[in-house]
Amino acid sequence: MAHPNARLTPRQRLELILFIEGGASYREASASFHISISTISCWVTRWRQAGDDGRDGLSCLHDRTSRPTGCPG
Repeated sequence: MAHPNARLTPRQRLELILFIEGGASYREASASFHISISTISCWVTRWRQAGDDGRDGLSCLHDRTSRPTGCPG
């Protein structure tokens, strides 16, 4: 399930990746998809670091939890 405030779904994120890999700049992608360049950088980095397993099911483009891994108390 996508985050309720997420602008793009995993499929749209894949379209973004393909747009970038097709030769578009981050600035062009930012204007086309209406998201920040830093967000684009995060998705492109996750895609490029993912192996074939992560790319097959688009699991590398799903939202990650924001829950902390531990409690300092």
